Amino acid sequence: MCQDILEEIGNFVAQDDDPDAETSQCLAYLARVCKIFNVTFEKMLWASLPSVVPLLRLLSPLRLNAIVVSGPYAWSLESEEGVSPEDWARFLRRASMVRKLHRQLDCFSPSVWACISKQAAGQILLPRMRELDWRFDRPESMVLELSLLISPCLERLALDFSLGVTEPRDFSEHVRSMVETVVSLAPDLAGLHLTTNSLPLYHLSRHLPLISMLRRLSELSLLETLYTADFDMLRMLSSLKTLTKLVVGADLPRDPLPDLRGFRVLEQLHVMSHPSAEKILELLAMVSSPKLLNVAFNDNAQRSERYVVSLWGPQDFLAVCDELARRFSMLEQIEIAVRTKDVDSLDLAIARLASLRSLKKVDIRTTERPRAANPMVSVSDALFAPLAAGWPHLVYFRLSVTRSTGCVTPGVLVKVADGCPKLRELHMPRLDVTAATVGDVGMFPTRKHPLAVLCVQHAHIADDQVCAGIVYGLFPFLSIENSSGYDAGDAWKRMARVLAVAQLLRS
Repeated sequence: MCQDILEEIGNFVAQDDDPDAETSQCLAYLARVCKIFNVTFEKMLWASLPSVVPLLRLLSPLRLNAIVVSGPYAWSLESEEGVSPEDWARFLRRASMVRKLHRQLDCFSPSVWACISKQAAGQILLPRMRELDWRFDRPESMVLELSLLISPCLERLALDFSLGVTEPRDFSEHVRSMVETVVSLAPDLAGLHLTTNSLPLYHLSRHLPLISMLRRLSELSLLETLYTADFDMLRMLSSLKTLTKLVVGADLPRDPLPDLRGFRVLEQLHVMSHPSAEKILELLAMVSSPKLLNVAFNDNAQRSERYVVSLWGPQDFLAVCDELARRFSMLEQIEIAVRTKDVDSLDLAIARLASLRSLKKVDIRTTERPRAANPMVSVSDALFAPLAAGWPHLVYFRLSVTRSTGCVTPGVLVKVADGCPKLRELHMPRLDVTAATVGDVGMFPTRKHPLAVLCVQHAHIADDQVCAGIVYGLFPFLSIENSSGYDAGDAWKRMARVLAVAQLLRS
């Protein structure tokens, strides 16, 4: 559109054979518009880069060459000669526009970083960089790469150590130097995210106390799937005075956690490994923040033969939910996704959360072990009592179980519609719509609740038409596609097709 406007102005001016002062002024305005447009577009183009390759291509001596599959690199940038002053000036100009940089699967020859480092001579290459997402291929180049890419105004740094098998002693020294580089070059860093897919975390955690020098650090993620976090790391983390979000992907120590209190301003706590209820309780005991808003305990890490996945029993759920309700009254989001053993009911555990009036999201997913003695979880109307009276701000609720028994009547839907006016997604483990649970269909109440997603795992429906009429009367704005998601049972998907027809006929 902007180009069309400029062309029209240019054509209008070109029609005048003898330009006067007014025409000359139009030409000046046109030139100014073109200049502003070009500058703005260029800044937008270079502000966020999905790869560092476009930036390196500006240096003509660095050539991008494809390497055979058996070679050490997928791509190699080889330096042949020194960088000309013109190329270097153009590189610095574009680099000064970069605010956000990611590194995809590009691999680089060590000579690339050596060439750029020699040319930079200590100069900051990316002075306006705010966010850097980087992956390391070679431990010996970690410090050099970071020293070239980090700027003093960096706010978020995500590092992925996908280095394969490395000599522990050598790697430990590289990590120490890397942490020192980050702390010295980005003192105002607010978010630090570290991922170590195949490296022992203890090599990293030995040097994490240096992170405490980052006085503005508010988010820290340690995503690692195979090894255990040590006491020194936890002690350091608990002492950070500005930390509001902590994501721990490492297994917690098997020995009792240190008896200390910290995390005074923590708002979000995510444990993403194989968390046992005992370790979760010990970790929660370390949190003294009265403003904890978001907790997540997820067994979604990669499986390791070195560790046995913790199985939660009914008392584990009860203890964790009781601790959350007793100590953290401001909680807004609770997410628990774990493997279980012999959990026959979750009614009491959910009931313990009823006092948390600020809850906006509750997501509980359980997976019973394959050879469990009793894989059935008993579900009844009592399970949804907090939704009817306790959570007026609830937006999202999901309870997922492997197999269920019991009976959940359609009357629960009415109570949910009345008790949760802001609810947008409801995922239920079970719903029984039969003649015995419905009664007189004509007397069934209706609402115009704005619920967008209603998904049921195990539905027992005697008549799809009756069920569709009840659901439509309560929730006329449902999305059929989202309500028939992957976790919906076949009976519910069949009813959803009938509901789709009802929506079309009444629209």
